[in-house]
Amino acid sequence: GIKKTQRDVAAAATSPKLGSADHSSYRSVTMRGSYLAQDRTDLCESVKNLARSMQAPTQADLQDLKHFGRYLKGCPRVVWRFQRQHMIKNIRVFTDADHAGCLKTRRSTSGRCAMLGRHCVKGSSTLQSTIALSVGESEFYALTKGAAFGLQLQGFLRDWGYQLPLVIVTDSNSAIGTVSRQGLGKLRHVQTR
Repeated sequence: GIKKTQRDVAAAATSPKLGSADHSSYRSVTMRGSYLAQDRTDLCESVKNLARSMQAPTQADLQDLKHFGRYLKGCPRVVWRFQRQHMIKNIRVFTDADHAGCLKTRRSTSGRCAMLGRHCVKGSSTLQSTIALSVGESEFYALTKGAAFGLQLQGFLRDWGYQLPLVIVTDSNSAIGTVSRQGLGKLRHVQTR
């Protein structure tokens, strides 16, 4: 998608709301996108942003939906190839966050991708519920969400008889430092869930 500027966000705030017929259509198409996004990781971020406006969509939101539709027209399908591979040694979950990525609310987005060997089995993009005060904090929240997701996948595989260790991958040294620490040390102001 196209990265919006502060000017775009300000203009969208004054955009007129959709009528009831367009409102219903907006919600219907957005939920169809949400259904597609379950298997298409390339749609997760766009659908997340479209769904945030479902309660009261505006003309600006409709333009975003049309942009999404043009993307789908250009890329109507994704082919997943799961080729034969040796037995995997671990579950890898890649995590990342964009600190204060939402220009309107300053909330960050957590992204994660679970890999079994060379195969991506799940990817997602979710808005963090807390406004992070630093890059390290937003990366920490993304890392813990990814770890919870990885533990869920690990338990699912354990039910099938596969005992696999979990590896969480992040590019944030501050998040690694926070989760590697025993006890609080000098850490302050961390919201726990």
